[in-house]
Amino acid sequence: MYDYRQDLMTILENIGDTPAELIRGQQILQAALNLITAGEHPHYESKHSTNQPRHFKIKRHVERTNPEINLNHVKSTPVKPASATKVPLTGHQYDALNKIKGLEPVLQGLVNQPKTAAVKFDHLNNQMTKLLKDLSEADQRALQPRLNQLKANFMTIKNQVKPSQPAPKPQAKEVKPTPTTPTPVETNNPMTEALAKTQPKQPRAPFSSQKSQYVIQRQLVGADLLTENGQEAGHISETMVRKFNLQSGSIVKADIRPNDIFIHKAIRTIDHLGDLKFDDAAKIQTFDFGVVQKHKRHLRVTFNSNNEPLMVDGKKYAFLLPEDNLVAGKGSIVQLAWFTDDPDSMRIRWTYPTEEEKAAAKAPAKKTSPSKKLEATASQPTEKRYPGIDLSGQTVAVLVGNRQEHESYEQMIRLYGGQPTIVDSFKTQKAYLKNKLKSADIVILVKSKAHHGASKAVNDFQQQFGFNFAIANTISMGQFEDALYRAANGFPADTVGIANQ
Repeated sequence: MYDYRQDLMTILENIGDTPAELIRGQQILQAALNLITAGEHPHYESKHSTNQPRHFKIKRHVERTNPEINLNHVKSTPVKPASATKVPLTGHQYDALNKIKGLEPVLQGLVNQPKTAAVKFDHLNNQMTKLLKDLSEADQRALQPRLNQLKANFMTIKNQVKPSQPAPKPQAKEVKPTPTTPTPVETNNPMTEALAKTQPKQPRAPFSSQKSQYVIQRQLVGADLLTENGQEAGHISETMVRKFNLQSGSIVKADIRPNDIFIHKAIRTIDHLGDLKFDDAAKIQTFDFGVVQKHKRHLRVTFNSNNEPLMVDGKKYAFLLPEDNLVAGKGSIVQLAWFTDDPDSMRIRWTYPTEEEKAAAKAPAKKTSPSKKLEATASQPTEKRYPGIDLSGQTVAVLVGNRQEHESYEQMIRLYGGQPTIVDSFKTQKAYLKNKLKSADIVILVKSKAHHGASKAVNDFQQQFGFNFAIANTISMGQFEDALYRAANGFPADTVGIANQ
């Protein structure tokens, strides 16, 4: 059998390290493998066997769409170009692409900087390992050009870091101590007692979790509640953080329940808790009023409403979103947040209400005649935005003000096959709400038209009765239909909860 190993080594040595040459190299290797396999066939050997060696050569400056492998005495076989059809990325692949985009400028900045690269290498190695571990084979094929370039930059840094790493010191041989008579320890040493008395005591935290007091630690979305020992006691939503204008170091009085956290008030603010320093500006970066725009097969945020670009580490950056995400759509105004030392952690922290939603929330309820009500009901849309939902006769209770769009909500629920029940959300008596909600399968709370007491009661009854629950921030029918979709699928009650997953 012909020894083809040297030819394969020649091919590998002549493949460049750019993405285009790496892709062409794959095609060349596949063609070479086909020729080697054909050479093992008995019929082929009988007609073409020869003692003369065959050599593979690469044409370096040929068309990219028709790479060739030439053989002495054997006609070259052209390789078909890869299909140019672009397959749209999935939501998971968009997340991976954002992580790759975050790592690219970091790796490029460390090339030919061995001292800086050596300090950051362990962190970069962990990020690369986690990124590749989370990608399936299909994901790696979809992102192959960007991944190849990223791996090449990482290998360059790895090779330049290796010589700069100090060699491990030889371990000293363990010397067994010779047995000696133990010296007595003085138990009543007056000098030791004096030093213990003069040593300063650890300062106590200015709050106590036994008194339902906790300190806030801000996260990308929402915040954690910490005890005086620095242990996490619970997590609150971004809506709650903004309602009480909280920041890291804010001490709050709160009731922590199994399925809910109720914040009473903010007491004061501290700048540290032991070794933990509260500095949101240094740890978390934000981009306010970012505009979500349509771009090809996805959505992206590159500028804000003042036409200022999104910048990460001094360079322009594009935050990508799949079109079918539930957090934001084309034209949405959002706030982005990411950890300062981890740009690929970027996510939507908050979605600002549009002018139409603000106007709808402030508009007073209009009294209309029965005939106009019938006309309005008849003009409502009759097509589902979520055709996959079928409530199959489930009871849907809507907590909303006593005169807010009842007919529209009822028609929307019936459109999805449910049975509507309207509940006056300004009545806070628990007996009234319990009677209305105990038989409900789904509960939708219209937040802008609901009393706080009703909101609190719904959280209590959800644990008791086990219904699915979702929040519509305004009376907008679009937000109501989105809330109905989340409740029917068991998703988080609010869109902030979805963004925090």
